[in-house]
Amino acid sequence: MINNITNLYYGAITPSVYNLLETIPNEKLYHNEHCLRHPSSIYTISKGKVIKAFNSLLDILDEMSSVHSDRFGIYEEKLDESYTHLLEAMVSYVDDTYNILKCLYPKSKVSKNEPFAYKWLLAADENIISEYQTSIHQYRKKIAYINNKIKHEHGLFSHICAITTWARVAGFYLEAINKDGVIVPYNKVHEMYNNKHTGISYNKDILDQLVSFYIISNKLETTINKILLSNYNMVIDYSKDNSDEYSEFNMLLIRVNKVPKVYYENEYSSVYKIELGCDKVKIIQGIPSRYMTMPTYLSWRFIHTPDRKSRTVTLPYYEGIDD
Repeated sequence: MINNITNLYYGAITPSVYNLLETIPNEKLYHNEHCLRHPSSIYTISKGKVIKAFNSLLDILDEMSSVHSDRFGIYEEKLDESYTHLLEAMVSYVDDTYNILKCLYPKSKVSKNEPFAYKWLLAADENIISEYQTSIHQYRKKIAYINNKIKHEHGLFSHICAITTWARVAGFYLEAINKDGVIVPYNKVHEMYNNKHTGISYNKDILDQLVSFYIISNKLETTINKILLSNYNMVIDYSKDNSDEYSEFNMLLIRVNKVPKVYYENEYSSVYKIELGCDKVKIIQGIPSRYMTMPTYLSWRFIHTPDRKSRTVTLPYYEGIDD
């Protein structure tokens, strides 16, 4: 268990980056030159997809909580679809942060034709953009690995359900094939723990993804302010709350906080906690051990993707075949 506490975020329930984007003077925006929407519109649309995907996955987890574990398999397709949508929405949100930043630079800043926003931005302002990339790397790394594996390397989900003394914990591992043709958890996503392969619980991951959204949004806000100061010597007052978005974010935070804090055994080494109060949200990493006690794992259920050629499967949380 972690005994150290790190305060990762403290701010408004609605990420302040929207208020900032709404306040930037039009003469400092170049979205039309790049044939892009207004940056606040890019944010609003992309954020909306993320929130919709979160709620879709939460709906399925709520429904599963009242169903006997023997019927876990009937949710396999729904879980695949809703979780994939969340991954895609999060990856798209990260990509859109670069399009938002691109709106702050005139097209003439880079002479060559570069279709990828992040590469164009590195050519336009390498120091600030490199710093932004570094600041969000740990929060986008896992979703990028999973998304790329699914899209480009025939990655598939194997589903897990742990029966514990406290709660039933649904999750997955991303399948890979090792050099011996054995189906194993993909090692770029799932690290070994106590000589066992591991998976990811939805209970833990949905909290992790929401934390990532808030941190990435905060880093985007910081980077926009750096660009405005560096390029235009401009500091903007954007302290007004965005009440239009308050309700959807507040409800999402409440729903995620209600998800049982029961995870897989390897996931207790790094735990987030979200605290709500006075229209503010506080995100803490590392919960004192007296608040987090690992359950007893009574049994495990696994559903993997069968085929006629793959004869051997490595199960997470059992000592056995290694890569």
